[in-house]
Amino acid sequence: MLFHSRSLKFRITLISAVFSFTLAVLITLFSFFWYRSYTTQNMVQATEFNLQLIEGIVNRQISSIQMVTRWCSTNLQISEYFGNRQHDTQLMLDVYDRVTEEIQNSAASYYIRRIIITDFNGKTIQTGNRMPQSLPLNEKTMLLLSPLIKKRSTAFDYIIRDPLSTEKDDFIIPVVQPVLHVYTRQIIAYVYIGVSAELFTDQLKNYYIQPDSSIFLTLGKNTYRLDGKRAVKSDPDFSSTKHIAVRTVNEHTLTGKIKTEKTTHIFVRYPFETEPVFFTQILSRQQETRQMLFFIQITGAILLALVIFSLMLRKVLTGLIGIPVTKLQDRMAVISSGNFSCDSSIEWDNEFGTIGKGINTLSQNVRNLMQSKLDNEKQKRELEYKMLQSQINPHFLYNTLNSIRWMATIQNAPGIAEMVTALASLLKNISNNTAEELPLRDELSLLDDYFTIQKYRYGGSISMNVKTENKALLDAVIPRFTLQPLIENAIFHGIEPKGTAGIIIVSVAPCSLANRSADIQIDITDDGIGMDRETIDEVLSGNTGTRTGLFKQVGLSNVNKRLIFAFGEQYGISIDSRKGEYTRVTVLLPGPEKRKI
Repeated sequence: MLFHSRSLKFRITLISAVFSFTLAVLITLFSFFWYRSYTTQNMVQATEFNLQLIEGIVNRQISSIQMVTRWCSTNLQISEYFGNRQHDTQLMLDVYDRVTEEIQNSAASYYIRRIIITDFNGKTIQTGNRMPQSLPLNEKTMLLLSPLIKKRSTAFDYIIRDPLSTEKDDFIIPVVQPVLHVYTRQIIAYVYIGVSAELFTDQLKNYYIQPDSSIFLTLGKNTYRLDGKRAVKSDPDFSSTKHIAVRTVNEHTLTGKIKTEKTTHIFVRYPFETEPVFFTQILSRQQETRQMLFFIQITGAILLALVIFSLMLRKVLTGLIGIPVTKLQDRMAVISSGNFSCDSSIEWDNEFGTIGKGINTLSQNVRNLMQSKLDNEKQKRELEYKMLQSQINPHFLYNTLNSIRWMATIQNAPGIAEMVTALASLLKNISNNTAEELPLRDELSLLDDYFTIQKYRYGGSISMNVKTENKALLDAVIPRFTLQPLIENAIFHGIEPKGTAGIIIVSVAPCSLANRSADIQIDITDDGIGMDRETIDEVLSGNTGTRTGLFKQVGLSNVNKRLIFAFGEQYGISIDSRKGEYTRVTVLLPGPEKRKI
C-alpha cells in the first residue's frame, strides 16, 4: 500500500533509479566517445608509425636513385661523349663502364631496371640489371621510348608497364633527366631510368594488414592500390574527404574518412620528404568493431550492476522510510479528525523525528490559536458595541453644512454659501472616495473646491487660472490630492510672504521634452517671492520641517515620491524658480494613451 505511485518511498526510489541510470548513460556515452577516440587515436598513430618506417626505407632508395640520375646528367665523361659530334667508341665504352659501376654502387641498384642515355641522333647507351629481359634498342623500340622521354618526368609521377621488357608483369616508374653540356649548359641528351615498382611493393611483403584494409600509393596525381607485388590503378580521392581531428607525429600526415562500397573507413595518408609521393592506408573496420564490442560488453556489465544496486536501494528504503511514513500518516489522520493532542512516539532522532516534532508543535499552536480566536471574537463584539455608542454619522455633518449654506443664501451671504459648498464637497470626496488614482479632470475639480476656500480666506487677494490646451489630456490618470499640496505650497510659501496680491497659473499641455510628446506636463506657476537653488534642493529632499495646512506632512518631496512609485523614475516633479520673481513646479505624467482608469 505504501509503495504506490504517489508515495514518498516510491518517488525516492524512482528518482534514485533515474539518477543512477542517467548518470550511467552519461558516463557510458562519455566513455564510449572517449574510448572510440582513444582507439582511433591508437590505430592512427600505430599506422602512421608503420608507414613512417616503410617511408624511411623507400625514401632512402629514392634518394639513391636520384643521386644516380643527377650523376648521369652532370658527369663530365657523359657530357664529353654526347657533346662531341664525332662517335668515339672508346669513350662510349668508358661511359658505359662508368654508368654500370655507378648503378652497382647504388643502394637501390636492384630496383634500377635500366638506364638509357640517348640524344636520338645515333648515340645511345643502355645498361641495368634487366638486360637479358629487355628488347634490343633499335629504331622501332626507340619509338616506344620517345613519348616517355618527351614527358621529361623528373619525379616519381606514375607507373607503367615497361615498354622495353619482354615480361608482361614488369612495371616501372619512368624518370627522365636532361643531360646538360658542361660549358654551354645546353641539353645534349636525356637520361631515362626505369625504376621497378617493386621499390614500393617489396617493403610491404612482411607488413600484415587486416582483410578489409588496403594500402594505396600516390605518385603525383596518380593513385595505385598495392596488391601483393602489383600496383593496380585506383581512383579514390583522399584530398576531398572529410578530415578528422587526430593527433599525429608528422604535422603533414592527413587523416580522414572515406566511403567505400560497403561502409566508411578511416584512412592515414603519410607523405614522403623528398617527392610528391604518399602512402595511404585504409584502416580496418573489423578491428575497430571488435574493440567496440568489447567496450559494449563492459558497459552491459556496468548497467547490470546498476540494476542490482537499484533493487538493493529499494529494499533499504522500504525499511528506512516505510515505518516512519506510516506513523506520520496515521498521526495526520488523527489530527484531521479534530484531535490536536501531542504524540511523543513520532519524535524520532532523525529527520522524520524533526517532522514529528513539528506536527506536535503545529497541533499545540492550532489549539492555542483556536482558543485565542475565541477570546478575540469576544473582545471584538465588545469593541463593536463601544464603537456603535461613539459613532457619528457623516451624513449629519453634510446635512449641517447644507443647512448653513441655505441660511447664508437666505441671508444674502453668497460668499459663505460658496465656501461652505466647497468645504462640503472637499470633505465628502476625502471621506468617501478611496481610489488611489483618478482622472485629471476630477483632480482639477477638487483643486477648484480647495482654492475657493483659500480665496475667501485671503479676501480675494489671490487668484488661480487653469489653462488646458486639449480637453483629451484631462483623461490622463493622476494620484489623488497631488495638485492641492502644490497649490498650498505656492500660497503659503510663495504669495503670502510677499504681502501683496498674487496669481497662480495652472497649465496642462503635452510634454515639451524631446521624444516625450505622449506624456503630459502640468506647470504650476506663482508670482511669489521665489527661492534659490539651495532652498529648492531642501524642498525636494523633504528637509523643510512640518506642514500646517490642510495636507499636513505632505511636502513636495512626498508628492514626487508618489509619482515615481506610481509611474516610474522618468516621471515626477521639478522646480524652476527665480528669487523675488516666480516659482514654477512642473509635474510630468503619462499621457491618456499610456495610462487610463
